[in-house]
Amino acid sequence: MATHARYPARMGRWAFWLTCWVAACSGNGSPPVAPTATPPGTSIRTATAEPTPTASPSPGATQPAQGARVEGLVVVHREVPASGQDALGVPPASWSENPENELFDRALAHATWTLHGPVEATGATDASGQFAIDPLPAGSYELEFTKSVQGDLMTARAPLVLRGGEVLRLLVELRAGMSRVSAAAGEAREIATSAGTRVRLDGGRVLQIADPQVSFADADGDGFLEPLTCGELLWSCQAPGSCGENRECQCAASCPDCEDCGRFVCTPPSGETPYLCSAAGTCARPGDVCACVPSCETCDDCPFTVCTPSCEPQEIAALELSGPDRMAVGQRVVFRAWAVLGSGRRMDVSQLVEWRSSDVRIAVVDHWGTVLARAVGEVAVTAALGPVESAPRGLRVTAEAALARVVVVN
Repeated sequence: MATHARYPARMGRWAFWLTCWVAACSGNGSPPVAPTATPPGTSIRTATAEPTPTASPSPGATQPAQGARVEGLVVVHREVPASGQDALGVPPASWSENPENELFDRALAHATWTLHGPVEATGATDASGQFAIDPLPAGSYELEFTKSVQGDLMTARAPLVLRGGEVLRLLVELRAGMSRVSAAAGEAREIATSAGTRVRLDGGRVLQIADPQVSFADADGDGFLEPLTCGELLWSCQAPGSCGENRECQCAASCPDCEDCGRFVCTPPSGETPYLCSAAGTCARPGDVCACVPSCETCDDCPFTVCTPSCEPQEIAALELSGPDRMAVGQRVVFRAWAVLGSGRRMDVSQLVEWRSSDVRIAVVDHWGTVLARAVGEVAVTAALGPVESAPRGLRVTAEAALARVVVVN
């Protein structure tokens, strides 16, 4: 039988932010300076651009620290229908050098952006989908983009934590009902998707990774990822609101993907939904452990058991790819990538990995794992997540689609 134990929580629930890693904005106690938007048509300043000259401060005056800057580009997938009235724009010339340009071939021009945080601001992307906001003081923000296209509202949200004067560059990619936001500052990069997956990398190492069920973080830089809600005490509950502060009363189903409702359990907020252990005390999902659920927070009984994530630190043992081994010229197929942890748990990282094609003349793959077959030949598709790379997946591109089946009708 599973035993009931109180495991120390390793750290609080991880709130995933797209982050600018720099020092605090101002130390003189003065109120934050309101950010300004780059006017439409103004090209975005890069990190190598010469700074705009400023007047020298008068003797004895306090010179404020430089604020942070957020800049980027919003592009739209070719599958999104639009009319001339929607006024989607042409991305900047530099976008043509990006392998994504073939599928994300339009810019979300004149879209409204709204910034919430220590300072509030609003503005619009320019005719080529670019935007820039500065100066910004340190703090937590949310940047939202909205625009109506063909009568449907397209939106994307990017939570940001700004810690000083570096430039944070965003690439916002929009598809029908989906979004992917990539942020980069120096060697640090973060990606968040509307599917609830996200990753943070720095110096080529995976520091944080999450899917809608569980979050992991490498807090001490040892290369092992620790689950952020593991080992917290669970106990039985009767109805929503009966667990007290900072707890949720969740229904434990009979399996990870089942929709039935067996017993109710008090869990950490936004933690992974538990499910019932088997009669043999085992768990259906790799990496989960069977734990007792006492009748109350201080009780030592064990009326039933549920499966919860293990507290054991994990490493990404492998990346596995799925997709066809044959395509026809002109076809588009979505490949998927799975991060396999040491416990055997699998996380869908299809929109987080760096996809690669061994020959872009034959086939090209975008950030979403969509492969476009361009010409007859053979190519290898691979993916990487930090230092972990997948095995090559061979793909043969033919002139015509492969025959799937033959149906004979009398």
